[in-house]
Amino acid sequence: MPGAQSTRYPNAPQDLLFGGKNNDAGCPASSIYNNLSNIGPRVGFAYQLTADGKTSIRGGAGYYYQAPNGVAFEDVVGVPPFAPIVSISNTNFTNPYTAAGVTNPFPGSFGPIDPGATATFPQDIAFTQIFDRHFRLPQILTYNLTFEHDFGSSLFMRLEYAGNHGAHLGGTGDQEAGLLQLNPSVYIPGQSTESNIQSRLLYPNYGFIGSINSGVNLSLIHIWISASRSLSLEPNPPAARGEFRS
Repeated sequence: MPGAQSTRYPNAPQDLLFGGKNNDAGCPASSIYNNLSNIGPRVGFAYQLTADGKTSIRGGAGYYYQAPNGVAFEDVVGVPPFAPIVSISNTNFTNPYTAAGVTNPFPGSFGPIDPGATATFPQDIAFTQIFDRHFRLPQILTYNLTFEHDFGSSLFMRLEYAGNHGAHLGGTGDQEAGLLQLNPSVYIPGQSTESNIQSRLLYPNYGFIGSINSGVNLSLIHIWISASRSLSLEPNPPAARGEFRS
C-alpha cells in the first residue's frame, strides 16, 4: 500500500503490509478480503408440454468456481521476512551482490519460520506472485434451455439455447496472463539504460512485483438447431438364394 509502514514488522520497507494474527491495518488477516457470496446454486427442470409425450422443454443453470493454483499460495509465505527473495537486474557473476549494490542475504534462514517484530529485510525484495487484496475466486455461470419435438415417422427435432458467463477470471482486462506488474520501470527519453533500471522502478526499494488479479469477464452463447431421423435396419437379412445347374 503506497505510503504505508508496517507495524507488525517496523523494519519492513515502506509500502509493504502484512496479514496474519497481528495483521497491519489496511491488510486483511488472510491477505485477501473475505467474500461470503461464493455460493454455487444449481437448478434443472424438464416438462412435458403435450399429452402425447412428443414435445418437451428442459433447462438448467448453475454457478461453478475454480480454486487458484496451489503454487500461488506458496509464494505468499515465500517472501521476506519468512524467506529472503532478492531481485537483481544488472550485475556480474563474479560478485553479483556487491556489483548490484545489494547486501548478500546468505547465510540466511529460509523458513519455515515466524520471525518477531525485529526481523530484518534484504534490499530489492521481489514478489513473484502476490494476491490482490480484493481477489475473487473465478466464477462461471452456465445455463441452457432446450425444446424437443418428435414429429413421428422417426423424425426428431431439437432447438437449444446455451451459454455461460465467466466473472473474476484470472487477468487484468488488458493483461490476460493473470499477473499485473505493479513495479514497472518508467521510461525516460534519452536517459533510460539497462544500468539504471532499478532507479527507474515505481518502487525503487523493490524488484519484480507480480499481482494475481481477477479482473476479466467473459460471455459466450450459442443457439443450436438439429434434426435427426432414425433408420430401421434389419439386423439379419435373409441369405441370398441361387440355383445352379450343370
